[in-house]
Amino acid sequence: MKSKHDVFLSYTQDDNKLIKKIVKSLKIRGLKCFFDKDNINWGDKFPEKIYNSIAASQYFLLLISKSYIKSEWCIAELNTALSILNDKNKKIHVLPLLHPTYPESDYNQVNLLKGIQYRIYDSPDEIADAILHLGQIPTLETQLEWSDINKREISFEKFINIDSWLSKERKTEISKLVIDNLPKLKEHRQNHLIRLKKRWEIFPVYIDRNLPAWLRISSTKSEAGYRLIIGFRNCTCNYRNTEPLNLGCFNCGYYAGAGPMKRASSAQLIEQLRSAFHYGFKTKRHFDVIEFLCDGSFFNDYEFSDRGKDKIFEYIAKMPYIKRVLVESTPEHIYSQTSEIPERLRKLRKDQILEIGIGLETSDDFIRKVCINKGFMKIHFERAIETVARFNKEFDNRCCIVAYLLIKPAFLKPFEIIKDTLKTIKYLNNLSIKYNVEIIPKLEPAAISDGTILSLLYQNPASDPNQYKPLNYWTILEIITKVYLEKECEQMYKNLRIGAREDMDDVIKVPGVYKEDGRFDQFDFILYDSIQEFNQHHDIFLLYSMISETYLQTTSKYFLSTKSTLRKWINTALIPFNEQSSIINFYNNNKEKISTAIEQSNRNEISFLKKVYETLDIIEGHNYHLSPKVMKKIENIVLKEAITFQDMIKKDVSDLKRSNSSVTDLTIPLKKSTLSDLRKVLFECFSNQNLTLFEIEVIDVSVDYKGFIKIFFEAIDFISGRFFPLWTMMPVSEKMKRYLTIF
Repeated sequence: MKSKHDVFLSYTQDDNKLIKKIVKSLKIRGLKCFFDKDNINWGDKFPEKIYNSIAASQYFLLLISKSYIKSEWCIAELNTALSILNDKNKKIHVLPLLHPTYPESDYNQVNLLKGIQYRIYDSPDEIADAILHLGQIPTLETQLEWSDINKREISFEKFINIDSWLSKERKTEISKLVIDNLPKLKEHRQNHLIRLKKRWEIFPVYIDRNLPAWLRISSTKSEAGYRLIIGFRNCTCNYRNTEPLNLGCFNCGYYAGAGPMKRASSAQLIEQLRSAFHYGFKTKRHFDVIEFLCDGSFFNDYEFSDRGKDKIFEYIAKMPYIKRVLVESTPEHIYSQTSEIPERLRKLRKDQILEIGIGLETSDDFIRKVCINKGFMKIHFERAIETVARFNKEFDNRCCIVAYLLIKPAFLKPFEIIKDTLKTIKYLNNLSIKYNVEIIPKLEPAAISDGTILSLLYQNPASDPNQYKPLNYWTILEIITKVYLEKECEQMYKNLRIGAREDMDDVIKVPGVYKEDGRFDQFDFILYDSIQEFNQHHDIFLLYSMISETYLQTTSKYFLSTKSTLRKWINTALIPFNEQSSIINFYNNNKEKISTAIEQSNRNEISFLKKVYETLDIIEGHNYHLSPKVMKKIENIVLKEAITFQDMIKKDVSDLKRSNSSVTDLTIPLKKSTLSDLRKVLFECFSNQNLTLFEIEVIDVSVDYKGFIKIFFEAIDFISGRFFPLWTMMPVSEKMKRYLTIF
């Protein structure tokens, strides 16, 4: 019989406080516990429920105290466990635990337990870990001893034995790369924190807990078509603070947005929410979806208080136009804190949907653990789905899961990324059918964020085969196409979402289409924007039509032509590995449908995109006739602020140099007057292209160590009603390079 519970806890009410601590530690590690307070419901037949639960448990943990020995009921539970222990057809392990006040010398007087080894109570975490290491239950850490990294004592077998579709040779190769880079990553992360702390010290607005860390409006599939995304400024991820390396997920830099602080109060969270809605309304975009991002788990009481969560959901319930709410959580805080989902759903209106975003990243346990260092395995994700299924019966299927899939983690080859994503989506499809829970796959193109494994490997020279290169955005179109063509994934295709490429960490390089010199290719924005629009219409023929038609109008070439950016990507990412492109096959087999997918409104859209394309050409230096004057204006504005900021952090940069760590990116906090000057230059560029009814807001400016000024701004076109984010990149002059000596 398969165990329904991992651990059955037998104790007396006198020891209630102590046993609760053990239960909490067990649940954090992903173990299912039978704890009478949680598992015995009104109307249950008590003796029968206890017997069946003991029989369905793998471990019987009894907390022996003087009260326990005197309790007839506790002794009856023990007798039940021992009878099962003696039954050859059933399996259970009896684990005696001595209460701190119970004399060790008295243990031998408990006749029932003679011959069974006991353990003395030390700490809840030690007890939980000891149960995990008995070897019967998969652990959150999969028993990888990261703490031995610096001693070089890791056994590759611990990595290689993790479940994966990758070959043993490939797993060995990746494992060696990870181990070699971890000490460097720790130093890289530490140096990023030094720079962040200086920024927080000079500019307190970055750690103002009344303001959110990050705000965006982005497209989505809903009636209004837009979602308001709020990144809470709150305490940092509990997993990062407690895992052995204190790195958390290798690719995550969300701590840059969270700031060095304690948990935000409920009043501060509501103030952040108010600020977010003010921003949302200012953009003049109607949104009916709200998403809460956090550096950790919304359901973790350590990170968000119950009062804070209640206040947020009460606030949202009063907004009639909000139809969907997303929060993020790790799997264990879904299935171990079983009151969370019903409490959140009760706070919402009955016409509001609760979505829970989980960073699954991949269905491959090896890739998730070794390449990304996530704190859970596939089995824990499945327990979370099972928990949601149970509550959906009570709440009319108002809860669903959004599974984030990381596209291009470190150490994987391009064709491996595509293959793994497709395998993961098939896995999600099967889970959705099995548990009758809506699971929405969301592709999250990896951005290179400072302080992460991606930024560390990005610094490697181009000649290094292990240099991390930004995700080429044609990869996303390839994945969308493969999912569409996979018949068993029809529902997954209908629900498929693609994340935006801006985020609340220190982004150095976004996924895109780049030229060899590091600048954006002129077609980058068109491809990115077309895929973001796909989030709303989910029409693959229209998606291809927009891309092919706009490519033709802006370059006078077909997007499948020999020298196109798509062909260049295929030639480097797929052909060397004997992989075929679904993009080419799909386009060639569906030319007629694709050509007729565009309506008049879409042709107006193409005309608009062409003008944006030409404007970015000027800003980024591709239009050599008009660019120099514009580029000089932008550089002069940024240079003044960059020199001031450089002087402020000079001492800290010197410390970094002594540690032989290069600074990868300098985000420059600009004064309002400087932002206004920069906005005027950008606005002038759009006006020159007859895009006069345009509004622009500059969000972020940075200079990277490879010699580019990067500007992230948001734009609204009042004629078309379009709201969209724009990343632009221009090379700096030799004069500016001399000033920015920290690079």
